[in-house]
Amino acid sequence: MPNNLQAFTHLAALSLADFYRRQHGPDSLHISIFGNCHYMGIFQALQLFNPTLVFDVRAHILQPPPENMKQKWLSSDFIFINDSFDLTSYGVALEQIKGRIINFPSVFFAAFHPDILRILPDLPSFYPTIHSRIVVECFLRNYPEAQTLQYFCSSTYASLGYFSALLPEKTQLSNRLEKYGFQADKFLPLWFRDGCFMHLAFHPKIRVIKDLVRDLMVRHGISIINPNIDSLLVDNLDDSVWPVYPDIAEHLCIPECGSYLFKSKNRVIDLGEFIAISYAAYKTHN
Repeated sequence: MPNNLQAFTHLAALSLADFYRRQHGPDSLHISIFGNCHYMGIFQALQLFNPTLVFDVRAHILQPPPENMKQKWLSSDFIFINDSFDLTSYGVALEQIKGRIINFPSVFFAAFHPDILRILPDLPSFYPTIHSRIVVECFLRNYPEAQTLQYFCSSTYASLGYFSALLPEKTQLSNRLEKYGFQADKFLPLWFRDGCFMHLAFHPKIRVIKDLVRDLMVRHGISIINPNIDSLLVDNLDDSVWPVYPDIAEHLCIPECGSYLFKSKNRVIDLGEFIAISYAAYKTHN
């Protein structure tokens, strides 16, 4: 989203919040959010569901903490935290905020994108941190780019176990959801009904975050003023999208989701160009 449009959207949200606070009284709940890349989606869903909420802290766990974050946490009615992140490292004693922490699960699901590989330390290519396992393996074997392209096929996916990823990934995600009190048998069929619900193996689409936020709000008694917000949501994680390879999409019974188009920072390329860019990056970094 262009910066000026983001600014306009933020100002519009603030104006809407002021309107609702005048309508519903001054005693608004104070919320803090501390999480991974999910945190902006959590904030957006909370703000749209209940525009009277006041947000004291919105912080990414990998970024420097905001000024006076400890004091703001202590004054918050609820603190949304990804995966039980340990706040004691920030000088916050758990007994000081007991009963106010709301744990939000990180949604990881690789069955749509089993070819994604993370290389450490980070080696930037078309994506800043992730790569194709097939491309990396072919490069290490000194296969030419044209030959690498031919390995993106059903027989390769079967031999690498990509077609058998669904069950273990569903089990892992179900366990993670249930750990935080969500009914996996309620949410997973809902998400699968609309096809692929992940941009990357570790970036869910905004509708997933919205569903989880709504559930947490109901469980913790946070009022939902606007129940229908789907048309207002802006997906802040869709600037990077890994495709569901057509043979994998067919295997998962979502053929309409299959493609070989890769998207990063709003640039879209096909498989051939992705392989070429990857090879160039690996040659540069030896």
